[in-house]
Amino acid sequence: MNSLTTHYRRSQLIALPVPGGKAKVEYCYAVNVPGGRVIVTHSFAEWAVGDFNRQKETVLCDKLTAGSKITTE
Repeated sequence: MNSLTTHYRRSQLIALPVPGGKAKVEYCYAVNVPGGRVIVTHSFAEWAVGDFNRQKETVLCDKLTAGSKITTE
């Protein structure tokens, strides 16, 4: 993925490896920051992904409708 051309830059959100077998697993999430990682909650991970997707859709919509007669009236 080329992050140099993206308009919606974000810190990398990762799912940490979870040891275990067949038991129910609770995933742990973290954000890569300079010098390490910061553990975040599942709620934060959901929000971050949703916000990223909304921002990406907005940029795409702007690119697709740029100069459109309907959007400039």
